[in-house]
Amino acid sequence: MDFTFNQIISFFKHNQAEGLETGNWGIERETHRINSDGSIALTPHPKVLATKKASQSITLDFAESQLEFMTKPHDKIEKVIDELNKIYDFTKKQINDELMWPFSMPPVLPDEEDIPIARFPHLADGQDKETYREGLSVRYGKKIQMISGIHYNYSFSDQLIDQLHQAMAPEQSRQAFINQLYMKISRNVLTYRWLITYLFGASPVVDQSYRSVFNEKMQACQSEWFSQTFDIKEIDRYATSLRTSRFGYSTAIEDKYHISYNSLTEHINDLRHVLSIDNPKYEKIGVNKNGRRIQLNTKELQSEAEFYAPIRFRQVQKEDETLLDALEQRGIQYFELRLLDLNPFDKLAITKEQLQFIHLFVLYCLFEESAELTETQQMNANQNQQLVALLGRKPNLTLINQLGENVQLEKWALEIIEKIDRIACLLDEAIGTDKYMPIVCQMKGNIENPSLILSQQMVNEMTNANQTFAEYGIHLAKQYQLQDTKLKRVSKV
Repeated sequence: MDFTFNQIISFFKHNQAEGLETGNWGIERETHRINSDGSIALTPHPKVLATKKASQSITLDFAESQLEFMTKPHDKIEKVIDELNKIYDFTKKQINDELMWPFSMPPVLPDEEDIPIARFPHLADGQDKETYREGLSVRYGKKIQMISGIHYNYSFSDQLIDQLHQAMAPEQSRQAFINQLYMKISRNVLTYRWLITYLFGASPVVDQSYRSVFNEKMQACQSEWFSQTFDIKEIDRYATSLRTSRFGYSTAIEDKYHISYNSLTEHINDLRHVLSIDNPKYEKIGVNKNGRRIQLNTKELQSEAEFYAPIRFRQVQKEDETLLDALEQRGIQYFELRLLDLNPFDKLAITKEQLQFIHLFVLYCLFEESAELTETQQMNANQNQQLVALLGRKPNLTLINQLGENVQLEKWALEIIEKIDRIACLLDEAIGTDKYMPIVCQMKGNIENPSLILSQQMVNEMTNANQTFAEYGIHLAKQYQLQDTKLKRVSKV
């Protein structure tokens, strides 16, 4: 699969490029039920949302207050938005006087012991789900688990896969090609994910009730680079996405153990290795306490689900089969991007335009060359992510490119956008519209004028309204509860 960006562009200029717009999309969106004062709702999960029919689209994440909306896979982004809208509107009618929190970082939190984890009495594997969450509680604390996000699930269409397979590696089996294709994309996602964090990061501030996590994380951090690079005062001033940083869902395991993305076999083997390692701290905590099971086990990871990677691979699991077994037996079916914060300027927390730009970004990750990542390159990619998540709004921020060279964020971002624009132009010409190029033009404008990125818009609105994080969240939540359409004055993203 040693094709250059220009070669792939040229191929699609001379062949059917319409297939680049095809695929299967699904979205998972998390949110908290909250009270009118911004505190989490301590009421049980509404029974009407736990019925067999409703639970196909609505479930719980970590906490009893934390809803998760799940769309079916659709062949059009517009259909995903439509279904997500229906799920949102249905839920809104079932939660009485409660509201839905519009931010990724948690609402006003009570003390740790007063946060109720999600309960699943109606499920056959409900006890294991609850024990897994108990394990997360004792390992990381409950507050950090209260963060919410958007997961973008995607697979290429059969049409596009067959087209690429025939052009790039007809000698390979179809599934081997798919695995290699998605692994290539994953390496570029790791390398360039900082751009998505910069443009769509929307968690620059937190409520005071979450601040204890900052202190705990700083004290526990063993990375010399992190300690020397970041200062809490600068983070408070320049953060874009606390959710995707060390103070949210961090890459602690990947900092400690190298998880390869160079092949699916290596990836599975590395994860299995981590799953087999006993952690002395977790052994000390123990599996049982006062006659109650509080962890699934004492390994570094209780299960594959605890591996908080920015991209994860998926395959339908058979009964009594682990995800890694399914991937090993049948290969990758689709991948899950876990890059996106909730967009507070839309009631659905995601816009059609964002999803379309993410699709262009995925295509960029397909087109762009991607040699195997060395451990150093992967470490640099993780550090770039931390820099943008915690200091992304700092003027003249410098990152490290694949060659190990220092490069200004804006310069590198515009170079990537120029290539994404070429893909957008290719697509628009193929389908005879101006659908994609205006979105890329807007993203370019946001890079050139950082006051337009989501995180800065959030800070500006809070400052102008003289509102705290909680007050701002309540304000938005109440408007979305009352309105059927997104606010007219919101971001154009």
